[in-house]
Amino acid sequence: MARAASAEAPARARCSSCGGGLNFAAFERGERLCHVCVQFVDGPGDSFASAPSQGQIVHRPRRNRPEAVPEELIDELIASLQASEAATVAAMPSGPAKETVREVLRDIGVGESERELPWAAWGFAAGFCANVAVAKYAQVSSEATMTEFIPAFIIGGLIAGAACAAIGWGLARLRA
Repeated sequence: MARAASAEAPARARCSSCGGGLNFAAFERGERLCHVCVQFVDGPGDSFASAPSQGQIVHRPRRNRPEAVPEELIDELIASLQASEAATVAAMPSGPAKETVREVLRDIGVGESERELPWAAWGFAAGFCANVAVAKYAQVSSEATMTEFIPAFIIGGLIAGAACAAIGWGLARLRA
């Protein structure tokens, strides 16, 4: 038989600041603020302190909530970022370095065939998968944990993928 709610049933613990409900674990620890209001109390994690004489929990005073950032400060930050970006772009080398890369790519013949990109992508995928299969076999046979082989999966997969992408690109160039 279900017990009917009565005046004897305890009321749910409430946050002393906003009135929201506290969960049982927070109430059991003696907290009087919800997880949202605790953020605005001085000191992270130190929202309550024991009183020296009675052993009761004492609530520290709340800090004021942060004010909105003034528009002048935002404008100043944006101007500073734009000036920094302009200085970085001005300091970048131009001309000969970019032209050298373009000349090398033109000499190799990158982009002359429409098959190059798909074949290179499939080559990368195949190389990455082959590396994962080999690394997984090594991990299982050595009875090591998965976390010990994550660098082998990622770094080895990128290297094997890049090598197989170059092979795929080369095969596409040969077909053309």
